[in-house]
Amino acid sequence: MKKEILLIIFFIISITKTNLYCDTKKEVIETVIEIILIDRINDSFIERILNSTSSIMEREYGGAEYNSNIASIGRTLMDSSRSPKKKNNENYHFEVLRSSDVNAYSLGKNIYISQGLIQLLDNDTDMIAGVLAHELAHSRQKHSVSSFKRYLKLNLAILPKIGANGTDEVLAKGFLSFLINAGYSRSAEAEADKLGVEYLKKTAYSPFGGQKDKDGTPL
Repeated sequence: MKKEILLIIFFIISITKTNLYCDTKKEVIETVIEIILIDRINDSFIERILNSTSSIMEREYGGAEYNSNIASIGRTLMDSSRSPKKKNNENYHFEVLRSSDVNAYSLGKNIYISQGLIQLLDNDTDMIAGVLAHELAHSRQKHSVSSFKRYLKLNLAILPKIGANGTDEVLAKGFLSFLINAGYSRSAEAEADKLGVEYLKKTAYSPFGGQKDKDGTPL
């Protein structure tokens, strides 16, 4: 049994032994149980919500489009860094958001880089590869899944409504706002940075993002 679950059980026991009013005890216990259940949510349900979140993001940012250069960089990063245990091709999608905002996102298997960021990077292949490697790491480590669960834990009131008509879109819109404003956790960002560099090292792309030494030679 996970250490976190044991701590929660001890917490419940300590709550039930206090002199709190029964209603308060019940509310605390129900809240703890809900938090435990969130970690056991069906993967297919989360994937569905993430796909809905992607659709809403594309709609709000003017759409997403296939770009052969971006797709090629993404495929190179996947192929060169894929674990030998993964025999099947990974079905991650790399697309360009039609937005002047400077950002990149990872939502499940959908990876986006904005037109604004591409322009800011002056269309430099190495730097774009660095961004996509970072987002690929987020996807592979399922950081959007853990972030969605974190969102639910902060919005427990919505749990009883899950399954009702229109709930998926409500969840997707709420999660998109949460992701844009809160982003991933520091540990997730650090992990994506580390893995992203490892991916780049297995390709011809420079992990230094187009930087040059004093003689003008690419690092």
